[in-house]
Amino acid sequence: MSFCLPKPVIALAPMAGVSDLAFREICREFGANFAVTEMISAKALMYQDKKTRTLLASSRGDAPLFIQLFGSDPVCMAEAAAILASDKTIHCAGLDINMGCPMPKIANSGDGSALLSKPGLAAQVAQSVVQAAEPCGLRISVKIRLCNERDPLTTAQLACTLSDTGIAFLTVHGRTRPQMYSGSSDADAIAEVRQAVPKTIPVIANGDVRTAQDAADLLRQTGCDGVMVGRGAYGNPWLFREIHALLSGEAPPEKPTLAEKCEVFLRQLHRAGEVKGEMVACLEARRHFCWYLKGERNMKPFRERIVMIKTAAEAAEIAREIVLSQENAAL
Repeated sequence: MSFCLPKPVIALAPMAGVSDLAFREICREFGANFAVTEMISAKALMYQDKKTRTLLASSRGDAPLFIQLFGSDPVCMAEAAAILASDKTIHCAGLDINMGCPMPKIANSGDGSALLSKPGLAAQVAQSVVQAAEPCGLRISVKIRLCNERDPLTTAQLACTLSDTGIAFLTVHGRTRPQMYSGSSDADAIAEVRQAVPKTIPVIANGDVRTAQDAADLLRQTGCDGVMVGRGAYGNPWLFREIHALLSGEAPPEKPTLAEKCEVFLRQLHRAGEVKGEMVACLEARRHFCWYLKGERNMKPFRERIVMIKTAAEAAEIAREIVLSQENAAL
């Protein structure tokens, strides 16, 4: 299977509880040219966990797509990679290894960002996944965070170690594990990685991309081959369209109207319902709906109802009332 990263990469990040198939498809509609699934436990995959299968939901239009795996046992990771590589129902171009998640329940088990402090094991994990999946046509990437002063290697050194394992590309989030999601992303540290890693291996910069200008600045400051958008995409898939316009020198696209926001949200909810069932989709949609309404005035009464949504019909009625209230206010 041939695979080439888009140039430049304007990617949707793997975010637990957010980057599901429905949201990925919406973001692709507005310009996300690459995406990674929510992180999936290698052990859960091996035990054929039903929820894990839902996380693997994909479609032919959801491409190019990488599936993100987390785990720290090279044998387990290789077996999980082999399972994914042999499953013809999954539409993916490769696998991404999570070495960046700072959440205690992940890192305290030795997975995610805990691998930053164990470069030898990190390299073993990457190499085992490459050896298991590449013969089946899947490419492998790794997503890391910045190393801190207590780690045995600098981020650039770790990146070079990983680049020797046969991975196709690397994504770097510009925060350390202790930072979690606080503070600012360090573009200079990401730039050091880009300078250290061979040019044949693309590097994608991740962190603090909330506007199109943020994306352009991050590309300029780091010299990376693309940017990955995380929390900036919450309720704002139009951000990808804005990034493309700015990088192409085009006029900024018009901001979405409140009616457009509601329409896109309802399409996302409908798609999520097809994949997960209405009940689960509505529970998860509560925060998505609030994200879509962020920055809009006089939404408090609606938010109080949104957090109680149980059916798609309720969501559609609230959306109708929101649009109607705006129209009446404009009279």
